Amino acid sequence: MQPSNTDETLMVETLRSVCYIYSLIHNTMKKVYLVHGSEDGTIGIYSNVKKAYAQAVAYGEWCDGRKVDSYAKVCKSLKKSGHADVVTSDYAESRIEMFYLNQ
Repeated sequence: MQPSNTDETLMVETLRSVCYIYSLIHNTMKKVYLVHGSEDGTIGIYSNVKKAYAQAVAYGEWCDGRKVDSYAKVCKSLKKSGHADVVTSDYAESRIEMFYLNQ
């Protein structure tokens, strides 16, 4: 007896779900970090949070009175909400957003 298309579709969807759950459990999903500047838009996309943080800190370094959040605070915010404001000032701001790549 041949399986029907709906049986095959169900098996494929179940396998995809199992793979997705496995990747979440074993933290194998790839993360990317988008650095966004208030005046220039997207500054860069990084696979390493330290490089993204360094670029976000460097953005607007000529601004007076800027406030830079610590690396630890940014990592905590990324883990909690998926985004973090890194630099704030009267003129320029930078932010990091975290995304997961589909595999």
